[in-house]
Amino acid sequence: MTRKVNPLRTHHFVTALALGIFCSTYVFALPAYIPLQERAQGHSLGGANVLNDSIFSNPAGSVFSQAYSVDGSYSTADRTLSASVLDSRTSSFTGGIGYYRAQTDIAEQPRQGLHLLLGTRVQDVVALGATGKMMWAPDANGNSIRMMDADIGTLTSFGFWEAGAVWRNVGGGNEALGQTRELAVGGRVGYNKQLFFSSTSYLSWGDFTPYQYGFGVEYITTYYISLKGGYRFQPAANAPSFWTGGLSFNSPKLSVHYAVEFPQLSGQSNTHSVGATMLF
Repeated sequence: MTRKVNPLRTHHFVTALALGIFCSTYVFALPAYIPLQERAQGHSLGGANVLNDSIFSNPAGSVFSQAYSVDGSYSTADRTLSASVLDSRTSSFTGGIGYYRAQTDIAEQPRQGLHLLLGTRVQDVVALGATGKMMWAPDANGNSIRMMDADIGTLTSFGFWEAGAVWRNVGGGNEALGQTRELAVGGRVGYNKQLFFSSTSYLSWGDFTPYQYGFGVEYITTYYISLKGGYRFQPAANAPSFWTGGLSFNSPKLSVHYAVEFPQLSGQSNTHSVGATMLF
């Protein structure tokens, strides 16, 4: 079923896009939580049509799907637990809620985040999404630090290729939490609905050269198995680079995922993630 697009939304899309460009002219920072699919494909899905991961990545990244899904994952990076619910099927608006909890050096005070997503199509091939988010964590003295902010994302989809951008922390973020304004621009190209290539660049204010590049590939077999891989690196001297990989079993109702991220240089720990997605 094709969703009807309200022509009046075009004006709101242009306004939000201009706001995003304005906000992108400040300092940027990587998201506080990296979802599983991003880890499996080298942090390269900033311009891709995904499901629940869009709640933590590009807010417009799930608008073109039509599903009701529940997702949960666990990552060895700070022993992070996450859960999310997404509805892109009930109406012309996509809504979602996501929560993550990561261990810190203070066992009684984990780092936590809550994301609320709302998105819709503003044209047949253009989507706009926004995520309001809260984050709280302890500082070195055990005092609680809090942040309330928002991300704005866009996605254009022509089926075999997609492109998008996300402006994170449009309100300025909180440097004490490592969160400032950031722009990520990415795209994804598919072949025969089986082979997909993706890439995303992360830019910081004051330097128009991206400070991180992410590249990913996914191959979906005819036996409900998806193989993924990726590579991400930062051009700065002595900055770490990472290889990534992943495996998913995708059935019509339940999908199970695994991702690994390991450093190119020795002396750093690998990150393993497991998760599952249920479709209704």
